[in-house]
Parts: sequence; C-alpha cells; structure tokens
Amino acid sequence: MKITIILYMISLSVYASRSWAQQESAWALSANPVSISYVPKDSAMEAGLSYLIHQAALPASDQPDQTQTYRAYVSGNRKLGLLWLAGGIDWSQSLLEGRKWNLLSQPDYLITAGDSLGEPQRIEKYRIYGQAAYVLSPKIKVGIDGDYTATSNEDRSSYHIYHGMAHLIRISGGIVYEQVRRRFGASIHYTHRTEELTYDTDSKDKLYTFPLGYWLPMQELSGSFLFRSQGKRLGVSLQTETLKEHWSLFHDLFYETQQLADNPNNSGNLRGWEERLHQISYQGRFTRTNKSWTHIWSPTARFNQTTANRILQRNPTTSSSAIWTTFATYRLARQRMLSTQLSYEATKNDTSGEKVSTWQMTVGWNRLENDFYIYPFTVKQYTGLFHGEIAFFRQIRLPKENKLSIRPSVYIVSGYGTEIKWEKETQKDENGSAEIKLEQNMQKVNEDFIARTATRLGIGTEMEYRHPIHSALSAGFRLKGSLEQTTSPQSTLGGGGNFSIVIWL
Repeated sequence: MKITIILYMISLSVYASRSWAQQESAWALSANPVSISYVPKDSAMEAGLSYLIHQAALPASDQPDQTQTYRAYVSGNRKLGLLWLAGGIDWSQSLLEGRKWNLLSQPDYLITAGDSLGEPQRIEKYRIYGQAAYVLSPKIKVGIDGDYTATSNEDRSSYHIYHGMAHLIRISGGIVYEQVRRRFGASIHYTHRTEELTYDTDSKDKLYTFPLGYWLPMQELSGSFLFRSQGKRLGVSLQTETLKEHWSLFHDLFYETQQLADNPNNSGNLRGWEERLHQISYQGRFTRTNKSWTHIWSPTARFNQTTANRILQRNPTTSSSAIWTTFATYRLARQRMLSTQLSYEATKNDTSGEKVSTWQMTVGWNRLENDFYIYPFTVKQYTGLFHGEIAFFRQIRLPKENKLSIRPSVYIVSGYGTEIKWEKETQKDENGSAEIKLEQNMQKVNEDFIARTATRLGIGTEMEYRHPIHSALSAGFRLKGSLEQTTSPQSTLGGGGNFSIVIWL
C-alpha cells in the first residue's frame, strides 16, 4: 500500500511538469469555466492520432507492468466578439499487462482485478466536452462548461472475464468580477457517475473490485452477476487574483461533498454500500518576473474525510460464517487524508532575434498523511516525496516556415513511505458465551513501522515539428520519450514513448 502511494505521487509529480516554454495563466489551475478567457491558446483547432507505450520501472501491485494506449482527438476554441467557445471529442483505448492494479491510477471508472492479468486488460474511453465564457458587462464575465465521459473495461483473469461500464456527466457554472488589478471569481460544480460491473460466473472467492475507491471482497457478492453503483458530487470554489506590474498572486479555495451508493443485484448477503466524502482544498500561485526571469511559488493543501457503511443481511448457516456475521452485520470504513505540497519553478526566457529558448528548473516537496480503517485493518500512512527537474526548450525556425521545437529534460524523484497497520478481530471463547476482541500489529519493522524508500532518476525528450500546408493550416508530429532508473531497493529500468500525428488550424 505504501509503495502504491509513492509511485502514484511520483507519476503525478513528473508528468505535471509544464511542457514547452509558455507560462500558463494561473487560471489554468481553476475549475471556473470563465478561465477559458484567461488561458491563451496557440491554435484554433487541433486534431491528432497518438500511440503510447510505457514499461514501468518499478511496477507495484496496483500498476500494470506495461501500458499501450491508442488515442484520437479533436479540440478547438474560438473567440467571437465578447464570447469564448471551446470543445472537443476524445477517444482512447488502453491495453494493460500486469498482475494486479486498482483505480488509484485510473480514478474515472470501476476497475476489477483477478488473481492474474496475464492477458492484457482492455480499457476504452469516450469523452465529449464544451466550454463557454461571455462578457456580461465591462466588469463581469460568466461561463459554463460540461462534459460526458463513457468508459468500458475488460479484465481477463485466470479463469473468467469481467466487464465494467461507467458513465460520467459533469456540469459547472462560474462568474468573475474584474477590477483594474484584481479579479474575484466563484463557481459551482455538479458531477453524476454511474458504474456497472458484470461477471460470467457467481464464483468470486478470489476476486476483488474497487467500487468508487474502496476494497470490496467479492465473497460478499456470491450469487450476484451484476453490480451497480452511483455517485453524486457537488462542489463550490472561490478564486481571487491580484495583478501588479512585476508580480501576481492567485488563490483558489475549493469545497466538495460527495454521496455514493453501491447496490448489487440479486445478492444474497449484501444490501448495499453508502459513502459520504467531504473535501476542502487550497491552491495558490505567486508569480514574479524580473527581466527575462520568471519565478513561481505554488503551495497546495487538501483535506479529505470519508465515511462509509456496508450492511450484510443474510443469516449464516455454519459456525465459521457465524463468527463473520458477529462482526460484519454493520461495517464502517473511514478515511482521513491530509496532503500538502510546495513547489518552486524558475524560468529564463531568451527571445532575442528569431531565437526562442527557455531554461526551466522545478523543485518540490509533497507530504501525505493517510489514516483509514477498512475492516479488519486500521492503517496509518506517512509519505514524503521530493521531485526536481531541469529542462531546456528551444524553438528552431527551419526553411520554408517550418518549425521544430525540442525540450530535453533530466528529473529525479525520491520518496519514502511509512506505514503502521493493525488488524482487529472478534472471536468467541470455547463456551461461546463471551466475545474477545484482539488487536495485533500485522507487520512490524523495528516493532512499529514499515518503511520503504524509492528513488527514480530519468531523462526525457519532447519534440514537435510543424509544416505549413496552407496559410491557416499546419501538420506535423509530436514525439515524447523517457528512460527511468529506479531503486527500491533493487535497481530496475523502465521507460516509454509517445508518438502523435497532429493537424493545427
């Protein structure tokens, strides 16, 4: 579990680094749909086909050993007077090879995991989205956006095939009030998600699924071929931005509440699962410019609290299941998570003459505290992560107005995880007249803790080539590659690449 979090945070930190040299607006961090009017775009329309392959340097129990992804997309944006419009369609299909994995790395849909995924797991995803912002008055802008995502997946375990489907609808609206050097924004967001999982057998003794974020032993679903779950989210956010001549300050405060319900059909012993989540998060950004230098400090913090109830209702017929029913008639799962992060980025731009080049350096520190209970385990986790990257961006103008952009980089990520884990059991004495509660530490290192350190060193390259076909039409390709060396504690090698054919309008 602990190495799961480390690798998950590593992937977030490495791939969250900014591509190319352009400094994005701080509003790109916000979910307010009015942000479309503040984030610059370099083309009116973009369409592409891409292929990605990645071999994990250190595959954990929740990550595939190898990932292959095919993708096709079309996106566009347009400004019509006082109106900004954007939208697109996206399709992707992934083949995953590995032993086990769960939805930590794919949070948009239900994931099943059997004993072994020796054959690839297939995941297909469709998404359509749109966004609009309008100048209502000289000081007020309003916006709305929405998207629909459908996902299907197939898990071929050693013996059976399992299918999952998910549908997600999200809509949001926002408003921004502008002054000479200040902006104040507010937005509201609603998300509705339904999931469905089907099986070709009612034998699920060794199958585990992860509905909406929690482990669910499938022994409890014996006799059920169909499992449905539903989730609803409602969130509000506030934004403020201060703009000065050489610096700017941006704040975004977000609160979200979520209600989930899981209901298996025709289950003999599971009535359902109800879950409530409350989340509050803050992200800020302080930007300072000094001639050709740009400095960015970005603090973030997030707190989650989740409670969930699972109710079993079938009476046992054997003495062994009687013990199970004693402590599982009403089961509670809870989780509290606090995540903090501080990152710093320095960028030096050189646009003298026709040359465009940029040096980028990013360093950051993450801290995660996770405290959760899912019967029969109580787990406390503490994870720390340091990441750093140095990159150089260069745009080269070729003959006949062709453009070539290249961005080589070197990055390092080092993280550690510490976990305390207990198991709680309820047993009866020989006469069956009294209950005895046992609490024991299931795994011990130095009597109390489990600690693991992982370090990842990698090099990467991004390249983009554009060839003008017409005055308003260009075509070309994007190429990304990476090579990683990881130690935890043994040394392993991994990496991958992504090739895309792109058309710009």
